[in-house]
Amino acid sequence: MAPDNYVHSHGYNYLYSGTTRDYGFKEDAGLCSGARTVFARDISAVRRGRASNLVIMSTCYLGESGTTMPGAFAIAKTKAGWGAWAGPSFYLGYLGEAWDSDEYAFETRFWSAIGPGYGVGQAFDIAKLGSFNVGFGANWYGSYVWTGRAGPLPSGCTKCL
Repeated sequence: MAPDNYVHSHGYNYLYSGTTRDYGFKEDAGLCSGARTVFARDISAVRRGRASNLVIMSTCYLGESGTTMPGAFAIAKTKAGWGAWAGPSFYLGYLGEAWDSDEYAFETRFWSAIGPGYGVGQAFDIAKLGSFNVGFGANWYGSYVWTGRAGPLPSGCTKCL
């Protein structure tokens, strides 16, 4: 199972134009090469509201409460926990500065938990277990109980997870 959209790079609330800021990531695969910034508003304009099911932003800052990145993929910044449903969608991002080693450990645990049949929310909780560098944090938006399988739900299915 692979995400609809995966980014591993440098993320931040960058200067967009003049004094306007927007969340984005560098188009440099984490190499610090000074490449151009891909902004949430630019992604949103190109996607024109087309939703993604699973988005992993393996970068710093794109899990912050002020991030605009989930909306770029038409994922609402809501957390539908147990017994709630926000559609087949899940967005994962990191808080503040995150070390690559922490992101790798977190994502390895996350994908390993989904494999045996846990939903994305449970996989997120399992991924949080273990030790990380001081200050590491991850955040999510979407449906906690969703399976993580890509694609639309079958029509007429009211309890499909």
